[in-house]
Amino acid sequence: MFPSLAPFWNGEIAGTVARLAGLVAVAGLGLAFALTRMGDAAPGGRGVAVLSATVRPATVLPVAPAPVSTAPAPVGVVAAPSWSRDLALGTMRPAFRRGVRGEPEAICERLRAAGWPLGRWTGSLVGGGRGECAGRRAYPASAAGRPATTVFAMLRGAAQSPASEGPGGSEALREIRMKLNLLDPGTAGRAAADAAGALGAAFAALGWAAPAGTLTRIAALEPFSGEERGVRLRFWREVGDEERYNLTVELPRPLAVPDATRFLPIRRG
Repeated sequence: MFPSLAPFWNGEIAGTVARLAGLVAVAGLGLAFALTRMGDAAPGGRGVAVLSATVRPATVLPVAPAPVSTAPAPVGVVAAPSWSRDLALGTMRPAFRRGVRGEPEAICERLRAAGWPLGRWTGSLVGGGRGECAGRRAYPASAAGRPATTVFAMLRGAAQSPASEGPGGSEALREIRMKLNLLDPGTAGRAAADAAGALGAAFAALGWAAPAGTLTRIAALEPFSGEERGVRLRFWREVGDEERYNLTVELPRPLAVPDATRFLPIRRG
């Protein structure tokens, strides 16, 4: 015992120290027993227990597979007619078109009644399935030695219309032509007026009114060209010293019947 601690030592303190020493001894025995048990459980039998930190194995994270390149499906070819509208047509405007009704021979007869010596409606000399009636009207010279003024008139069209246009050649008339050879100034005005009257009679036979100003311009020998309701008209003078004029009137053709196959469903395969 240390002399410097003698004043503090007594029986009570000695008992406390003894109890602490007993507790430490019991704890040491328990620890030794536990270490012995751990050594027995280690691989290789009994031995000294080794304490080591637990190391987790590396975790391999899943990687998304690369995208599979898929080729586009082949384009199928439809073995059938296809109908489409041209998108570059622009704005479509409704327009009224006249339809030619009446027998061509009846129109020729109307001009014969007006003083024009036209023949009967028959096959054209140019062929091609055309029909026509034509004639020439002459005016006596106004003075000796002058050439005579003549006017040639012709109505032309299809010799026979398709069955879809009606029987008997309905809508066969397509064109009216006149040629004015005004070689005599003394009869030129009369011939021009008669030509205008003949065109007016043809329009009357068709059941139409002549386009505004048309007959007046022909009688005045005023060239013009234009179109009205599908009817194209042109009146012009030929190049040269002699007064020769031509008149053409193109009548509207019948509307074409659409192909029935365009309304059938498309068959595939």
